[in-house]
Amino acid sequence: MKKLMTKVRALPAVLLTLVLSAMFSSQAMAVTAPSEDLSDTIGYQIYDIVFNNIYNSGLQYVIAGCLLLWAGMQVKQNWKEAVGWGIGAMVIAALTTILTGLGAVA
Repeated sequence: MKKLMTKVRALPAVLLTLVLSAMFSSQAMAVTAPSEDLSDTIGYQIYDIVFNNIYNSGLQYVIAGCLLLWAGMQVKQNWKEAVGWGIGAMVIAALTTILTGLGAVA
């Protein structure tokens, strides 16, 4: 408990440091999708095969459903673990949307 209180007391200092560094930074950067054609790179080809051909075929919902089923079976034994499995299922179901939002080429 003492370690937790120490971390809680340090939180305002960390937030103040982050705010000040953001205020005084000279350059702002954001994650954006590349503007040039990258279809001939190996990274794009791997992304295309894994996410566009395999993952978007409905496999993500099957995996998410299996994880939710597993979470449902784990609720009585360990509800905290079941919450983690449920969050993982939601992330897997929305992974392509998350990646597109972060700037991945779709």
